[in-house]
Amino acid sequence: MSDISIFTDKSQVPDIKLVSVAIGDKIKLWEHLHSFILLQYPKAVGEWNYPG
Repeated sequence: MSDISIFTDKSQVPDIKLVSVAIGDKIKLWEHLHSFILLQYPKAVGEWNYPG
């Protein structure tokens, strides 16, 4: 498994459109997971992180 992000521009945080393009039809699963996490941890703050 590669630890290289498909989002290589560290100056741009990927938005939902970019994520949607990247994961295709899995976007509904991503949105469901995101909603579930926020329900479980309402004070959570999302942060994009780059490997390496």
